Amino acid sequence: MLTIGRLADFENGRLSKPFTAKVRQIAQEQAGGGADAKPRNEYLHLAASYALCKLTGDPQGVLFMADLLAKRKSASGEEKSLAKLRAETVYILSLIPSLKPRPLLQVALADPDIGVQVAAQNRLAVLGDDKALDAVVNMAQSPVADEQLDALDTMGQVKLENLDALRACFDTARHREVQMAAARALGMHGDPRGQKLALSWLNYKDRDRLSPADLEKDPLHEYRVRFLAALALGAIGNYNQSAGPLLEVIQGSPSRRFQVTAARAGLELLRRSNTWPATGIQ
Repeated sequence: MLTIGRLADFENGRLSKPFTAKVRQIAQEQAGGGADAKPRNEYLHLAASYALCKLTGDPQGVLFMADLLAKRKSASGEEKSLAKLRAETVYILSLIPSLKPRPLLQVALADPDIGVQVAAQNRLAVLGDDKALDAVVNMAQSPVADEQLDALDTMGQVKLENLDALRACFDTARHREVQMAAARALGMHGDPRGQKLALSWLNYKDRDRLSPADLEKDPLHEYRVRFLAALALGAIGNYNQSAGPLLEVIQGSPSRRFQVTAARAGLELLRRSNTWPATGIQ
């Protein structure tokens, strides 16, 4: 749903308009039946409402999102699940600039949940808030890996005059996922220093963490490194060196999710290396 909504920004919406009727149907199916009724799937409701707004230009279907940011506790006391929903709401609101969402995201900075605060800082930085960007740059050195990953993703999206913080993060990262996220962000700014490492980690195996206990503790660690390595190669944009390895992953990986991620990286690789016309893809 989010991808369909984002396609509305390209070629005057030509790529996404064929999906309008289906998106409208999903948005209606997911909506609650009354003022207090819970949607069947709250995340799908958010995504479908966003996509429909982008497809039609009508903001009425997303106005409910402002109320979600104020929802702190449900009848069953599921505060943590509501916090995750608020963080996702922050992200989606930031994708709809026509709503002028910055005041709402400023409110989210005072949310009682740190995850919502972090999401608000990152999305405000993407929207051009210099103070938020300063906080995000500092967050890139956080001892919490997830916060570093969010910060690096943001730093790849915004224009940075100085890449020293990204380079330091790449050089000193304690987690391989963080190092690949830094390589990707650097690649978005034209610095290819992470390319060699990303190529070697497309098929990453952690030789020090192969005991059953380690795998049970974090079974997706290796795949996260591989996913981020693929995305780093797409951002760096060296077609001659990266197209073949990414194609091998797309064709041969046993993980469908990894195949999809590598395909996304491949499309980014084509765009950044200016080789798209030669592919024949329409």
